[in-house]
Amino acid sequence: MKEFDAYRDLIERTKYAINSDNRDIVYEVYGEARMALQLGAISFDQYFKINAVLIRCYLNGGANRKKKALKQIEETEW
Repeated sequence: MKEFDAYRDLIERTKYAINSDNRDIVYEVYGEARMALQLGAISFDQYFKINAVLIRCYLNGGANRKKKALKQIEETEW
């Protein structure tokens, strides 16, 4: 049986949230990442990468926030 990888799942959810351009979904994924960190399912470095894309690039990104966030996803070594 294949082991569940919380980090890979959160990356896919992050991409979906940004592509959906829905702030509620972005906050939901951010909350899931925080819970995963608190439960020890992901490391702080993994959490920080997701946080950088969701919060720094998307929510605080200004006019081109979706473009900035998608570029950050492409440049990030997951």
